[in-house]
Amino acid sequence: MSYVKERQLIEDTFVLAFSTGLQTEVPDDDVMESFVDFVVARQKYQQSLDTKFKFNERFIYSCFPLFINRLQKEAKSGKAY
Repeated sequence: MSYVKERQLIEDTFVLAFSTGLQTEVPDDDVMESFVDFVVARQKYQQSLDTKFKFNERFIYSCFPLFINRLQKEAKSGKAY
């Protein structure tokens, strides 16, 4: 899958998670961009560990709690916002 298609899948999943799953407004574009960067970094890491790694919506959804945890840690350390 090309980077453009991967990015589109991440963005689509992000929007669906909030608008359909949580039935709420989608966070700002800069939050989505941070999430895309986070997922891409996790994907590269996973691929380095597992040659059979599959990039799909399930993987993207699994990144949400990790991303939220990272935001919390950054907020506590004063790095975020």
